[in-house]
Amino acid sequence: MNAILLLSIILLSNFQAGKGPQFSSEFSSVSEKSCAWFDPPEGGDSYGVCEGVTGYEILVNYDLYGNPMMWVTGKENDFQISLNLLECGITRRYGATIDWRLAAGRPFACIIRYTCLEEESESSKAIGEYLLVRGLVGFEQIEEAINVATTENANVRAHELADQAYLKLYNHQ
Repeated sequence: MNAILLLSIILLSNFQAGKGPQFSSEFSSVSEKSCAWFDPPEGGDSYGVCEGVTGYEILVNYDLYGNPMMWVTGKENDFQISLNLLECGITRRYGATIDWRLAAGRPFACIIRYTCLEEESESSKAIGEYLLVRGLVGFEQIEEAINVATTENANVRAHELADQAYLKLYNHQ
């Protein structure tokens, strides 16, 4: 009950009298050079941890085929969302930057470029490119994949979808 009251207070403070929240973006890198890499003490796969915004981190691992996999996690809770697109199959590549969407300075979604590849090779031909839009804590319902090839101004559209979903979740349209 206290958590619901606290969330309501936070959401109400995000809105100015009669106006919606101010939406903005912050960016963080998920390039291999910008992440800390760890080798598990008992063997297994190494993994990377990239810094996000306000307590979020991006975990990077590689599957059996050497393809990257990413998740966004919350440092202070059990929150975890996948940044993987199953329709793509196993061969993929990520963009080097995550776009964090914020409402009144608080993150609620993230956007990352995701490329589907023809075969298991870095020089492989791209067969599809998407912007994945994923909701963060309290906004897990936000889950979109925007086809970059068929969507005009795909980056703008990704922002619009995230922002509209934020507003819709709290009936502020």
